[in-house]
Amino acid sequence: MTRTEFGVGRGAFGISAKACPLGFIVSRRRRLAGNDAICNLGVADWHGREAIRENLRAFIDTGFTAHHDVVEYWDGGSLKVFRGIVTMIPDDKSKPTVRPTMSHFFYMDEKDPTKVGRWIGAVGPAAFS
Repeated sequence: MTRTEFGVGRGAFGISAKACPLGFIVSRRRRLAGNDAICNLGVADWHGREAIRENLRAFIDTGFTAHHDVVEYWDGGSLKVFRGIVTMIPDDKSKPTVRPTMSHFFYMDEKDPTKVGRWIGAVGPAAFS
């Protein structure tokens, strides 16, 4: 697996394809393999490209802006990994901005390795009670 370090990127989700080779996956969700695609983002278990898109859209519409700072990117061919920090700024200014760590694993589709077959991501914790 090769390792590359990155600074702050810009664009959709704060990651640009130029700053992060994985940016094309994150910024263009159509890169998910069709009905076989699976996304496990935290406790989520979403199956199929459209279900993933709809659930991401519902999550993003909860009222915050997220900026992802990619610190490390590893490319193992069929497995791509990145980790970093996500700054989540609520639309409601009475709520605090949080900066949890994140890790994402992208398993590329066996039939079309330009598409993601499975996405496993973890973010947090955002706060301790």
